Amino acid sequence: ISSGGTLVNAARASAGFAVLVPLGTSGAVAGDQAELRRGSASFPSPLLRTLTATDIIFGSAVFALEHGQLGGDGAKEISARVTDSAGIIGAASAVLSLILDTTCPTLASAKITGSNQATFSYSESVFSATTDYANLTLSGGDVRTVLSATGSSTATILLSFGGIAVATNATGTIAIGNTVTDSAGNALSATTTMLTDGQSPTAAVSYSK
Repeated sequence: ISSGGTLVNAARASAGFAVLVPLGTSGAVAGDQAELRRGSASFPSPLLRTLTATDIIFGSAVFALEHGQLGGDGAKEISARVTDSAGIIGAASAVLSLILDTTCPTLASAKITGSNQATFSYSESVFSATTDYANLTLSGGDVRTVLSATGSSTATILLSFGGIAVATNATGTIAIGNTVTDSAGNALSATTTMLTDGQSPTAAVSYSK
């Protein structure tokens, strides 16, 4: 069984996609009934298809998996089987393993953490490049060019800026494009975010006699 890829992201799940079931040496003939199954059981609404002469000629049957039919995110196993006109059920096919991931990454925090650096922490590992980020505008109006973004394929991205050293207690804003994606291709929602300073708060303690 094949489906054009084992990763199913939000866009693909929403649009639906085709699953190709080779008939191979099943001995299926026109009029037999093919069923696509989730794991070892039928889908909640069974996916059945009466095989046609065209299916037999081309040696395969195509099923459409629509939005919501795979259930919630996680690993999925898809199989198929054929039942003939006498009601005899054939052996199950090999399993197609899919990963359903419809959750988009989110930005957990963005902090200026070095003289000319900022650390972006995401909710999961992301693919990220320098071009995903606009220039940093510091709170005083100073604009800094993003020179590099390192850490792609992790949840922590380190940005480096041009110009003179940025104070670690500085703040500013930066725009992030929706080209930041997770491994399944789910995109971050484009956003303009505030960069906070990377300093831990301190408290002054005093006493008098």
